[in-house]
Amino acid sequence: MGLERKILTARQTLSRLFEDKRVHPTALSVQAYSSIADLYGIGTIEELSQSRDGNVERVRACVPFVLGPDCIDQPLLGHIGSAECHDCLEQREQSSGWLAGKLWRRMTHWGAGWWYLIGPAVIVGYQGIAFIINLLLGATVAEAPHLPTLGTFLFLLFMGGQWEELGWSGYALPKLQERFPSRTNGALLAALVLGVFRSVWHLPLFLYGALYWFDIFIFALAFQLIIAWLYNRSGGSVAVVFWFHFMSNILGSVMSSVFAEPARTTYYILFMGLATLFAAVIAWNSPSTLEWKESGRIQNNIA
Repeated sequence: MGLERKILTARQTLSRLFEDKRVHPTALSVQAYSSIADLYGIGTIEELSQSRDGNVERVRACVPFVLGPDCIDQPLLGHIGSAECHDCLEQREQSSGWLAGKLWRRMTHWGAGWWYLIGPAVIVGYQGIAFIINLLLGATVAEAPHLPTLGTFLFLLFMGGQWEELGWSGYALPKLQERFPSRTNGALLAALVLGVFRSVWHLPLFLYGALYWFDIFIFALAFQLIIAWLYNRSGGSVAVVFWFHFMSNILGSVMSSVFAEPARTTYYILFMGLATLFAAVIAWNSPSTLEWKESGRIQNNIA
């Protein structure tokens, strides 16, 4: 389909939808996105069929949703102007409320037991071993490890990367895992896909010079695998992952000035390498290490 034809199709689709007052807002927004996606060559919309009264009867939209279906078809967009579609979309919105409740349960799933200690213990393990190896390689301590200042602590608490986990682990990770349920290593695949997105998310910090290249392109994937392991094994607790990420930032602050360059870079290579080795063990032993089973409280949306 040529550009002129795409523009005409998108224009006709949107004009018909906007003119029809019976169109449900969700259908309108999805179809608008589909039309724009098709116009820029990143999706397709098929020819519209019309009923006798001129209303849009059926449309199929295939768009590159990362976390959703590749193609949105009936009943979401089927018979857009009908009461049938309106009812199904109302049910869709009610299920969205159910999903929000499920997200809240993941965020408030506190009963994860030893996993609150296991996560920080992993961080202390790979950073502690890296510290010892660095000393054995001839590095000298430039400054003794010390707790962060109150200002640094408050900054990490309220502005630290652990808040990302509400989206990464509270929504994206379980959503991706739901997409690969039949695959033997579906949870591993979901973690790797999300790890790529996590890397891209932190890319501006690398371009700004605040992170090493191996932090972005290697450690981010390893970090995501460890997080997926903690999340799944804790029964789907975002709190465990949140705490793990926060403690990683705190310990990073504690150790940030211990070595001067070039020993500092060596230390970062060592501890990120050890973290990657640990993540590789998790991946190698998948699916048993990444077995995903949310707690009954989350699955059943029990308060």
